[in-house]
Amino acid sequence: MGSKEIADFVHHGLSNGYKQNLLLLSSYENFAKDIREYLLTVNVAQSLLGWNRNHDFQIRIEYPILHFYNNAFVESIDQSPDIFTTKIAQRRTDHSPTNALHQKIDIAIVRLENAYIGDQERTVIGIELKGPNIKTNDILDDIRRMARAMGLTDRISDNSIKFCFSGFIIEFDNSKIIDEVVAAKNVQETYVRWESLCRELNAEFPALEFSFNHSVIESIPLEMIEELHRELDSDYAEVASKTGLVISGLVEIKRRN
Repeated sequence: MGSKEIADFVHHGLSNGYKQNLLLLSSYENFAKDIREYLLTVNVAQSLLGWNRNHDFQIRIEYPILHFYNNAFVESIDQSPDIFTTKIAQRRTDHSPTNALHQKIDIAIVRLENAYIGDQERTVIGIELKGPNIKTNDILDDIRRMARAMGLTDRISDNSIKFCFSGFIIEFDNSKIIDEVVAAKNVQETYVRWESLCRELNAEFPALEFSFNHSVIESIPLEMIEELHRELDSDYAEVASKTGLVISGLVEIKRRN
């Protein structure tokens, strides 16, 4: 199971979710004026069904944080020294920051594992998603919550979370005309900013490695529509509304080797 393959499916789902928002909410414009984040979640989960074609894992939407944290470990193991003595070890009960089932992580990938009490779900991957124009601190809160889950330990078993992802959409200001040079500059500045944030997270969680990558969802630079709007004698605001750039950003969290 490679993180690169899963990242590609997450990007694909974010792109589909963004475009589905356009169809359902925005009257077929090229750029969304509003986003329903649950559409992003559903589309990413559906995309991951293609990755899980052999049904080795289960994909859970709106997975309680309580289960996400706790199921990183087996619930109990038999440590009986002989057939005459029963000794069952239980995992710790204080892993999760909450006992409230209504607090969720957007998508969890889990696997069923045979345990002392029978088949048990074990957390393998966590994915949090955000629509455009979300505060960076809100995204960082998601990232830190998943990082803390990956950093948990318990004497009963190893932590089963292999990696996590924070996916989000970035819309660049289409109140201004975006040409190819501006688009490239926007992407580069975004990359530099998130690489810097990842370095800060690397220092905060030294056992983990954070990295950023992106994929283009929609790109309509001035050069693509300039001739048409010159013929139509369009004004600046109209041309600006038709140019734009939307990308999906993804922060990957994995364990250091």
